[in-house]
Amino acid sequence: MNASRTAKLEVWYDSWCPLCQQIHKRLLKLDWFKSLQFVSIRDPELITKLEQYGVSIEGVEKELHVRWIASNTIQSGIHAVASITKLVVPLWPLYPLLTLLAKTAAGKKIYNWIAGGRMIIPVGHCTDGLCPLNKK
Repeated sequence: MNASRTAKLEVWYDSWCPLCQQIHKRLLKLDWFKSLQFVSIRDPELITKLEQYGVSIEGVEKELHVRWIASNTIQSGIHAVASITKLVVPLWPLYPLLTLLAKTAAGKKIYNWIAGGRMIIPVGHCTDGLCPLNKK
């Protein structure tokens, strides 16, 4: 979890979620200035630090969280998405809209609808060739 020299925002994503993995890969390509540092919420080092940040494992499993590295400020949900768009140049056009949505109940509802439809595949936790699929 050591921050790289240029990273400004630590993005806590769910590496058991195929949708999250796809978004992670796309953001890596779009993050021209390497402003984002990605940490899986399944990383034992992050799990041990969550309490220090005032965040529960249930919270990070429910919605995306980011941590501003310089200030240790934590944001979640639609606010986290807006922060990402603020730092990723090709996503800048979305920043004003997401910032506005984040200030309304509609933004949270839209975010929750998208996040609520993701599947969780617990890699390495399969037994007898079967993996339970949990819909979050």
